[in-house]
Amino acid sequence: MEPSTLAEVQALLNVTARSLASHCGLENDASDPDVRSEERRFADLRRQIGLIQRWPRHQAVAVYSEFSAQYLPALVALYKTYTTPYNIPMMTINSISDLPYFVRLQRTPVASDMVVLQATRIADAADGPSDLDIIAEQCQFLSTLLVLQGTTSIPEDVKKKLVPKLNMWRRRYNGQFAAETAGRCYEALRGARDMVEMSKLMKGTLEKPLNQCGAQGCCHRTDSADSELKQCSRQVTSLSSSTGTLMSLAGSLQVAAQRIRSNTGQSIKSRAILQLFDRPLV
Repeated sequence: MEPSTLAEVQALLNVTARSLASHCGLENDASDPDVRSEERRFADLRRQIGLIQRWPRHQAVAVYSEFSAQYLPALVALYKTYTTPYNIPMMTINSISDLPYFVRLQRTPVASDMVVLQATRIADAADGPSDLDIIAEQCQFLSTLLVLQGTTSIPEDVKKKLVPKLNMWRRRYNGQFAAETAGRCYEALRGARDMVEMSKLMKGTLEKPLNQCGAQGCCHRTDSADSELKQCSRQVTSLSSSTGTLMSLAGSLQVAAQRIRSNTGQSIKSRAILQLFDRPLV
């Protein structure tokens, strides 16, 4: 579904927090109602997220952070109104799920059940999607939720339906990104030792900006996991500023993977596990 006028093309090229919210259906002016169908909004959102992925990282983080600060709670509430595993709010949250805004929100009661919802939706879907990009995105989102929220809250009957489906995808689409993301979820739900270790490292990395000041050279931390980091005496920092710290840790994860290999005396069997740490944190 292509834009048909010059004005529509220019609007798509002007990516802002508000434009993303508009595509999600979160910004609708009563005096100028958005008459686009959901299918059209979905297509326009995909185009703008595609543009952001080509931006310098700091520029992308700035827009995503502004969007998250203003709209994330409403976006999560919208996600909960769907029953399908792949939808507008899912795709959008997947794009910002590495940011501290989402990492903090998913700890709270309003979002703590998202791993159960996404796992159940994928398991209950009658027909698997034929589009490999859809499989990849919905499984990538689930894999992030499995890292952050774990597997214990997912009902056993859901796991029994979901694991065979993930196994089928990782085998059928071997060598494709859909197989990579399905493989991460498969290994996590099976409790594979390598994936458990990797998930612990990734969760610690994602949560670090919530517990440590984002000012360069400052190591001030919260006193406990239950307390929130307030303004540091050295510098007032925001969650978005600490995202840079998160990005800089990607290299250390590879070192950690090598350490796990040395400690276990085994190579990490699943290439999908290593891909978890190659994922851009934007």
